[in-house]
Amino acid sequence: MTLFRSTLLGAGLAVLAASSVPSRTVIAQSAAGPSTAVGPAHFLSTNPFLPLFGYFSAEYEQRLKDNVAFAVSGSHTEFDATYTHLDAKLRLYPNDKALQGFSIASSLGIAWVRRDENDFCDPFVCGPTEGTQTGRRRFTTPTFAIETNYQWLLGRSRSTAITVGIGAKRYLGGNERDYQGIERVLPTGRLSIGYGF
Repeated sequence: MTLFRSTLLGAGLAVLAASSVPSRTVIAQSAAGPSTAVGPAHFLSTNPFLPLFGYFSAEYEQRLKDNVAFAVSGSHTEFDATYTHLDAKLRLYPNDKALQGFSIASSLGIAWVRRDENDFCDPFVCGPTEGTQTGRRRFTTPTFAIETNYQWLLGRSRSTAITVGIGAKRYLGGNERDYQGIERVLPTGRLSIGYGF
């Protein structure tokens, strides 16, 4: 009976000692720092409703770190004029889960602006003869934008994304004539569905 108790006690101590010593794999993971990344590292997304009205918006986003992603987006929409945009974005995820949850981004880009109208130029700005022109106005300008988004990853593989967001964009170039009837700062919005890979 004493031998049985000694054997049982020894086995218990061996199990306890083994469970209290971390393995080399766990030590290596702790030294490298835990990764909180979940799901795919790349997403392609688009607004599925804009093509119904003759416009489009699409974005490619890639995880750089657990809390940082890079994105390139393009769009063709209309507000007070027709805008075609190409933007490069750096997006920060404060929750350290890049491509998932809340994010804030800044972007630099280029915009092609077109407005078709009559008498688009104020005579006091352009002169008495140019003020009565009719036709098409076009110009190209760099842009700067700030936006916030929230992105949900759905499904077992986390490869489907639904994103909503708001922000503002400023048009940096051009002159007074270019912006007759056009705002230099415009609100932006995002509603998109994406696929991850």
